[in-house]
Amino acid sequence: MTGPADVLRWLRVWHARQDANWDGASVLRVVVHGGALDALVVEARRGLQGITVSLLCVQLTMYRRLLAHRGQLARALTSRLALPVTIEVEARYVP
Repeated sequence: MTGPADVLRWLRVWHARQDANWDGASVLRVVVHGGALDALVVEARRGLQGITVSLLCVQLTMYRRLLAHRGQLARALTSRLALPVTIEVEARYVP
């Protein structure tokens, strides 16, 4: 994966498969390689109240930027997936 469009595409495919055959145990985990989101790990889990997307950052600047925009990201994904989306941002950077 190289950017936000690829991440969104995978989330849509995963969400469609969840809608068709939801068992509650599926998790999507993707790693972005290259571009502005290099080394970002995206994990998505579906629960009864919607989807939780965890963004695991290895760069402090990316962590701060995503943390500042997580509400905007949640609203955008909620509108695109037609399901409540919660965004979690975690820092896993190496000092």
